[in-house]
Amino acid sequence: MHPMDNLRERLEALEHHAHRVERRVRWWRGIACAVMVTFVLSICAPGQLWALPETAVDFAQSPLTFPITTQSTSAPNVVSSVPIVCPFNGFVVAIANGGLEQQAVTNEEAASTIGVSVTRDTTSFDPSHELTVFGFPVRGFYGVTVSIQRVDRCIAGSSHRYRFLVTRGANAEIAFVHQPSLILMFFIDPRF
Repeated sequence: MHPMDNLRERLEALEHHAHRVERRVRWWRGIACAVMVTFVLSICAPGQLWALPETAVDFAQSPLTFPITTQSTSAPNVVSSVPIVCPFNGFVVAIANGGLEQQAVTNEEAASTIGVSVTRDTTSFDPSHELTVFGFPVRGFYGVTVSIQRVDRCIAGSSHRYRFLVTRGANAEIAFVHQPSLILMFFIDPRF
């Protein structure tokens, strides 16, 4: 067997594995979405969610691509920022989305990473609300969509700033976030 044939077989196997992992990620994302909907519905009495619609919605979204230049979770890149003043007692649902791209690695043996976080009133990563996306050694990844959510209680009149933060790992030499968006939805909570 020619060495190039062996290399092709290994690359095909790696691509097949990557597609399997992508399917699993989509499956788990669907489960996470279902859990979030169940959570929102469980904190309101039956029918109450529909009777009390959002009283505030705000968002930041961009058609641009932003380079991810920092490797620090204490001083990451801020790609979206949205302030909110809570009109009533309730809760805020913050949803951040973006497409991630990583083009190169310095160490062919190590996976490259990009971290994302949704924070409230801080510019450093929140360990309770962060995700790490791993790229394949050598080949990197492109077009990985990431979505992260958080739900926080909100006191009437209090003001907060939510941020969508990104950082790259040491092996991700060139990394970007495409079309980032940060959406805030406020819901009244009559029990609060």
